[in-house]
Amino acid sequence: MYNLSLHLSGSKETAESLIKQTFDLCAEAGSGLDDLTIWKTFCSYFLDEFSATNNHPKSKTDRTDLEAKLQDAILRLPPEERLVLLLRETARLDCKEISLYTGNSKARVSAIYARGRECLLQELNETALLPENPIKVEEKGAHCPGG
Repeated sequence: MYNLSLHLSGSKETAESLIKQTFDLCAEAGSGLDDLTIWKTFCSYFLDEFSATNNHPKSKTDRTDLEAKLQDAILRLPPEERLVLLLRETARLDCKEISLYTGNSKARVSAIYARGRECLLQELNETALLPENPIKVEEKGAHCPGG
């Protein structure tokens, strides 16, 4: 969860805060600490906080130039697309799990994932991050793998 938080926020401090708030909210609600409750609380808190402020934080972690450019491209995605994309790619959750944790239908999760993936690949190609082998963005409306 920490790695996901770090990729979502781009900041060690914000990642730690996301996790602390998630567990604090679970404790306050007295809802227990099962996986479903923790992930639902985490997703809800992240979307509430980042969507409300339209927060696109600057990356503050030490990384190579390539990693920094990738992280910055991820941080420019809208919060909902960033969350779904990273839940799929970093946490390796399938559409059904993401749907359960975010409260969206599987079809909506699939659409968000496809849109986020398409935007990320497009930005990576446009910023010449992958100049020798541009990735073709052909899969409009692609579905989440494994879901």
